Amino acid sequence: MKMIIIYGPPGVGKLTVAKKLALKTKFKLFHHHLTVDLLASFFEVWSKPFWAALDTVRVLLFTIAADSNLDIIFTFVYESGDKDCLLRKYIDIYEKRGGTVYLVQLKASLDALKARIAEPDRKNYLKLYGTDALKSYLSKINPFLQVPERDSFVIDNTTLSIDYVVEKIITSYDIIISNEYVDDANSSSA
Repeated sequence: MKMIIIYGPPGVGKLTVAKKLALKTKFKLFHHHLTVDLLASFFEVWSKPFWAALDTVRVLLFTIAADSNLDIIFTFVYESGDKDCLLRKYIDIYEKRGGTVYLVQLKASLDALKARIAEPDRKNYLKLYGTDALKSYLSKINPFLQVPERDSFVIDNTTLSIDYVVEKIITSYDIIISNEYVDDANSSSA
């Protein structure tokens, strides 16, 4: 069983890459905002009860997924400090059950992040939206750090296609592509 953790700053394309990777591999996609948006309907966002519930729900879901031998992709904005403990806890759930965890750090230029952060589809989730919000966030948080003490496949996707990034992840970690995957761009109709 495998867990792929795709991390990087807001707007770098974690969910976009994760969706395509899940489609090609048949891994289950557990993106960060599934739990954020769920718990925002119960608690004040980023409050102590919100963080406690977020951690509890994620640990439960990761545990059930690992116990069910599921291959999953998780997206995450890494920040050193408290998130080190959270990330280690999530990784331990899979590794203590014999699973393998792969880390993928996506990077992009600040100009690319500013352009992507303004995409309207970000409003579908409680995602950071707009250049002012990004500037404020970056003045307080450094989401460009690499996870320490672990190897990460690092790729700058500023000018790369999603397909290229996904292929690089698959080949870097020797992940099997699902037999059911059909690339719509390369398939022809009879």
